[in-house]
Amino acid sequence: MWSIEDILSEVTAVSGQKTEGRILSYDLKFKPSKHGMIIEKITSISNKFNRPIATIIYFLKTELSSVVKHDAVSDQVILSTKASSVRLRGLFTKFIAEFITCNDCKKHDTILNNCLLTCTGCGAQRITKTQQ
Repeated sequence: MWSIEDILSEVTAVSGQKTEGRILSYDLKFKPSKHGMIIEKITSISNKFNRPIATIIYFLKTELSSVVKHDAVSDQVILSTKASSVRLRGLFTKFIAEFITCNDCKKHDTILNNCLLTCTGCGAQRITKTQQ
């Protein structure tokens, strides 16, 4: 039996229309914990996004209005709130749109310097919505 996440990943991979979905297609792994949710392999996600873990954690704290901790030993992010994996996947899609994707050419070849997102493909620049 397929989970909702598997179905969403398959639909996104087949349609090929949402580049955010292709970035997320296999890296996101969530599991419930006693007091919230755990995001596994955060270093892999951070490397794929080419963004520091601190930026991802700041975004999650802001969006979820909860405590978010990084456990470097187990390579996990621990959320103090219960959130469905569909909601978390949606938040990562939003993160990609805000902190990675160029608004002009829609490519992911960008550099984030403080709050300024610069596209290395077309040279476009913009201020990110959420500031650190």
